[in-house]
Amino acid sequence: MLYPFALANNTASKVAAAAGGCVLVDTQALRAIGGMAEIKDAVIDDCTLAKKIKQAGYKTWMGLTHGVISQRPYVSLTEIWDMVARTAYTQLFYSNSLLLVCTLLMTLMYVLPLYGLMFFTGNAWFFQC
Repeated sequence: MLYPFALANNTASKVAAAAGGCVLVDTQALRAIGGMAEIKDAVIDDCTLAKKIKQAGYKTWMGLTHGVISQRPYVSLTEIWDMVARTAYTQLFYSNSLLLVCTLLMTLMYVLPLYGLMFFTGNAWFFQC
């Protein structure tokens, strides 16, 4: 829901993204960026790999499937919290301001529709594209 598929797949965009369950990389592209050694210290290695591949002028593509089974299941809320805290805060450049803004926006994204369902009494507006 939050991944920028269109931007990540657009060759004109600088946005690079990945969801590392399965990453396929052309050998030539991997060699051009200096191999896996270039991302060895990355906290979010899949996104760092996509960024370096895209910066080197190669195309990236990210898709969505429901046919993948995770080999690293998170069995408790604490494990999920720790994973999100580690990766999300890194993606926000360790900025408390960005963390606050993102937290507020995500809260609004989930609360406003519920608010609308409970309290909206007027006619719905439909827009045609």
